[in-house]
Amino acid sequence: IDSLLFSEESMLWLKGSLGLQPNRSLEWEARIFVKSILKILQEENVLRTPDLLKDVGDDVPTEKEPINVLKYLAFCFDGGLCGPRLALMDLVCEFISTPQSQQKIDEVVMFLLHIRPKDFTQPFRGVQLRFLVHDPNLFENNIFNDRVMHGLVELGWFEQALLRGDGKRNGSAESSAIENYAQFLARLLECKTASINLKAAVCRQIMKCYNRVPDGGSDDSMRAHFGVLCQALMEMVRQSTIYLRAYATLTLVNMASAEEVQNEIMKMSIIDTCIKNLKSSDDDLIRYTLALLTHLTKSLARVKEMDRAGVTDVVLMLLEKTPSMASKQPLLAELAGVVGQLCNDDDVWKKMCHHPCHPVEKLMTLYYSGPQGGRLRSKAVFALKMFVDRPKQHGAVKREAVATLAKTILEDLAAGCKEELLEKKNAKNEGLPKPEANPQNLDFAANSILLLGSLSKSAAICSMIAKNKDAEAVLTNLTFAEIGQVDSTRDKLHKLLRRVSEAVKHDRHVTGKPS
Repeated sequence: IDSLLFSEESMLWLKGSLGLQPNRSLEWEARIFVKSILKILQEENVLRTPDLLKDVGDDVPTEKEPINVLKYLAFCFDGGLCGPRLALMDLVCEFISTPQSQQKIDEVVMFLLHIRPKDFTQPFRGVQLRFLVHDPNLFENNIFNDRVMHGLVELGWFEQALLRGDGKRNGSAESSAIENYAQFLARLLECKTASINLKAAVCRQIMKCYNRVPDGGSDDSMRAHFGVLCQALMEMVRQSTIYLRAYATLTLVNMASAEEVQNEIMKMSIIDTCIKNLKSSDDDLIRYTLALLTHLTKSLARVKEMDRAGVTDVVLMLLEKTPSMASKQPLLAELAGVVGQLCNDDDVWKKMCHHPCHPVEKLMTLYYSGPQGGRLRSKAVFALKMFVDRPKQHGAVKREAVATLAKTILEDLAAGCKEELLEKKNAKNEGLPKPEANPQNLDFAANSILLLGSLSKSAAICSMIAKNKDAEAVLTNLTFAEIGQVDSTRDKLHKLLRRVSEAVKHDRHVTGKPS
């Protein structure tokens, strides 16, 4: 068969299903190309499987100038000729020591990438990446091998290549290289001919940069260029397919922990985009949008702006209509968190208390539907705490009704303490270091302590909590658990324990029961 008429995926299917082989003369040229590269990798001692040279063919010569049958050659190197033993990742190894070999490899990579004019009457000219990235119209005027571009983005090759530059490493050159890298990724997101999978890979690379621990190096620099990335991602959120809109939104979630990113996307009318996403039928897109709103609602000014735009009504309608089934629980957890954050503004809190969907009752239902000590229960408890923790009780929000959850909350806390104690005991018996506390358990315990502490301000409700079996013992055990050592909850836990202990003593005195 003529390999140049088929895509890479088609070639794999034809060979695997029908046993059809490519044109022998074309495959011979491909073997020459692949063997030429393998020789360079062998000389640098970075060839993972030395037998590959024999597999390609002892009688196959090597050439310095590869032939111009781009896609097929890239396919042959990236698994098409030797299977998974030889792939693109072998070509972009970080441990090539000599500059001459690195230059040859970079030239081969750029050839396989084949960024060339859309006008085929113009010849392909091999230009170094560090010069190409300065062209603002790079992907408007040129085409490229999407499969190779996808692989190189996933492998982080562009970042490595730009940081290598011309070999001169200093702070200024590194900062400039990262700026070029950020602009390059943004242009790929905006490229109309880039595949969906390629754009998703770019989003993953951006998240990878933002999730790395800053060390004063390239990661800090990438964060400094959030503006150009935000603009490209916002364009994707507005105009792409559901799949890419979800990916772009998730990427913004990873970036939006930074205040400057929040301010930037607010300028770009992110609120209207969020409302549109919340009205979609895709659970992932809705969940990522709610996670983004969790970041944005930390500012009271933004909460007011969102309420004016109609976010509160959309969120409460979503709370009302979303069923409490297991597959929806990750979405509902994010939703409960946003509802709790919106309560930070008094006017929005009052509006939600009066809302016909009855959010407090819905949140209590969500609590019972969630797994013990799980994220949904934690977020539901957080939102309920935000509703009841007010100087004056709202007529539509009865603290006594919320206090009926106390029995189940205490049971969850007791189970969490038991689990933590068992893990510590097992680690000690096996001579292992003390295990770290489960963050989810800590989050649930912290929110539960805050809710019970708020409810216990009422003597009547505190007495109701104290009547629960082992309430005092559970809270005492918590003071010795990991949550009891956390600064943000330690004092509140001790205050809650004192109130419950006093209520227990008072109850015993009134009823005449022995201490």
